[in-house]
Amino acid sequence: LALMKAIGSEQMIVTRGKDGMSIFDKKSNERVPTFARDVFDVTGAGDTVIAAIALAWSSGVSLKESALLANHAAGVVVAKIGCATCDLNELKSSIDIVK
Repeated sequence: LALMKAIGSEQMIVTRGKDGMSIFDKKSNERVPTFARDVFDVTGAGDTVIAAIALAWSSGVSLKESALLANHAAGVVVAKIGCATCDLNELKSSIDIVK
């Protein structure tokens, strides 16, 4: 909470690698799980998370749902070798597996 106050933010996400993410606001904090099944290369996973959160959140999706979507995208990316991408079909498949 002190960091949020210092930077003037009402919400904050902390990434925790294989342990997912934590979302903080003034009243609570919540853990968001990862969805990676196979991890071959983490190159680009953080960039994928940032891009997916930014796209979802700027489209009006809640911060928690944006983080969940981002972790699905990162789970797809780390299952590939090298700096990889996650396309829409791969993202949908990842989400469908968890449902």
